[in-house]
Amino acid sequence: MTIRSTWMALVALAAAFAPAAVQAELGDWLQDLPAAKTFALRKSRPLLVMSGDSRTCYYCQEADEKVFSDPAWKAYAAAKGIVQYYADGAYPESLAVRKALHAEYYNPNFPTISIFRLKATADLSSNALDAATNVELVGKFVYREKATINGITIPAPSPANFIAILESFYSATHPEWLEDMPLGDDADFADDIAGGATALTLVAGSIANSSARTLSGDDVADWFSFEATAGTTYLFTSRNYAVPAGVDTTFAIYAGDPSGAPAVTLAGMAALGEGLRFTAATTDTHYALVSRPVDPSVRGLSYTLSGTVIEGLPEAGELTNPLWDTAAVGRWTMSYEAAAATGKPMLVLFSGLRWCPHCILADAV
Repeated sequence: MTIRSTWMALVALAAAFAPAAVQAELGDWLQDLPAAKTFALRKSRPLLVMSGDSRTCYYCQEADEKVFSDPAWKAYAAAKGIVQYYADGAYPESLAVRKALHAEYYNPNFPTISIFRLKATADLSSNALDAATNVELVGKFVYREKATINGITIPAPSPANFIAILESFYSATHPEWLEDMPLGDDADFADDIAGGATALTLVAGSIANSSARTLSGDDVADWFSFEATAGTTYLFTSRNYAVPAGVDTTFAIYAGDPSGAPAVTLAGMAALGEGLRFTAATTDTHYALVSRPVDPSVRGLSYTLSGTVIEGLPEAGELTNPLWDTAAVGRWTMSYEAAAATGKPMLVLFSGLRWCPHCILADAV
């Protein structure tokens, strides 16, 4: 899709365009600059801005045709998580952005490519790209045939030389941008609100695991949903979690209405790691929320949420209700002495009987 046709198609979607759609649009020019800024900040990826004019600038049209419309570029941008915004003089709103860029960074020639890193202080509701509050200018260049940039000559525009030029600006300062974008939290934006909650199917005899989740930058909430049955007990745990020192997390379950008060809350990822049992009082959709306080500087918080159904109370001697002072063949006991006194071979289990979902499922075995 060309720059101009992409813009025309997106004009009709402007009101509905949201951060959740950005990842699907990687490799194309985005119209929603606040959404592009939000994605770049939350994912710690570069924001690529081109100043030009899709109607009158020959070199802009050439770059679009030979670089940005090429499948090789689109695949690269999607893999690296590069967000693109076109400050296009052909359209009033983006023309205002282009003028602001020129006033601050001086972009007299087209197309000028600017590479920005979003600051933690960025206003994610505005089109502002000022260095004082919103962005750090990592590099900029005029992309034209026969130009030489950072020692790289452009015989003709192509994805290969454009990518080489891009990487020459940040290979030393932001080497993480050379790597593919981590795909861990695949619902990172949609699940920021209850309406985009990730559904977990909780049934007896199996464990439902979310994909790896992250809560970094200004991403402070992950919502999940599950269908609950009145009287059924559910167990939730966090696995493979990493929480920076001093960062608090909260796990909450909402019965039916996610806008109301939670039915239960639990503070701390480590506490969730030990497990939370919840018995539903009603049969309907329930919501679970993992959240932390707002702090854009937070990085490296990750976890996986697991859930399962606990059916009734186990019989004495089963895994989660062992015999205590006596022992019997084929039954679990907490008394090593009583087990040894039977004279039979012993199977010793090291486990977390109170919270381990895998151990609870072992009751069925």
